[in-house]
Amino acid sequence: MVLAATMRDSAEPKPPALAALYDRSCKTCHGFGNRGAPLVGRTSDWTPRLVTRGEDGLIASVKTGRNAMP
Repeated sequence: MVLAATMRDSAEPKPPALAALYDRSCKTCHGFGNRGAPLVGRTSDWTPRLVTRGEDGLIASVKTGRNAMP
C-alpha cells in the first residue's frame, strides 16, 4: 500500500511545496497529536483507520477534510 509506506518512511513531506502545505494545514494536529489526530509517521495511529476506512477513504479525507480538518 502506497499510503502505508509513505506514512512509515517519512514523518513529514520532503518536497518544499508539500512541506509548506503540511506546515500550513496539517502539522498543528497531525504533527503534535492535538485533538486526537493520528500522528504522521506513527503506524499504530494509522493502522486502525486504514483497516476501517481503507486507503481510498484516507485519501478522500486528505482531499476533502474530515472532522476539524481544513
